[in-house]
Amino acid sequence: MENATKALLIAGGVLLAIIIISLFVSMYKSISGLEKAQDEKIEMQQISAFNAEYEAFDKKIMYGTDVITVMKKAINHNKQEHASSGASNCINIIVKPSTTFQSSIEIYEEDKEPVIKEGLDAKPTADLLGISLSCVPLEGNKEYSLGDWTDGKQNLEMNKDMIAWFTSFAEDTVEKRTIKNVNYIYHIISGVHEFKTHIFKCTNVSYDKYGRINEMTFEEK
Repeated sequence: MENATKALLIAGGVLLAIIIISLFVSMYKSISGLEKAQDEKIEMQQISAFNAEYEAFDKKIMYGTDVITVMKKAINHNKQEHASSGASNCINIIVKPSTTFQSSIEIYEEDKEPVIKEGLDAKPTADLLGISLSCVPLEGNKEYSLGDWTDGKQNLEMNKDMIAWFTSFAEDTVEKRTIKNVNYIYHIISGVHEFKTHIFKCTNVSYDKYGRINEMTFEEK
């Protein structure tokens, strides 16, 4: 009888231990599930906040200045993230202009006949004056992507010409500079400045498998 009582007590203790362990396991899973759900919620909030910065430019009517803003935002983001184009944390911007935008320069000597040198013809004089002039146009009816094959090794990187164009001088300027006792007047006509005044629309917004924006397309209306 005494042995039977001991056996019941042992069995009861084992059962109680199993119940307690099961409760701890259940509580652990519940807590882990809550932590996972909380992490997923925070991640979704971060993605939503990230997308909102770019979705603000998902418009049917906007000026080129907005396109320049979102382009610079993507460039800065990719640089900060060290993101090669095509990577999960990279933003690609595609621009489709219908107008050709060309930065150019007019140069003439002060107090002389206004013989004006324009565009590419003015570049040697611009170089003499130490004026930086981008002669690479943004041609109409072509597609320009921030992400292109550029390094020759099949590594997708940001298009350096696109970065240079959209971060170059953005305003027309008229200044005077003296070289070897000759006063030159020069007028820089910024293709970027003209681009800012034209009308564009966002025609596509793409998301990755996590619901994060990874590409936007803008076309000139």
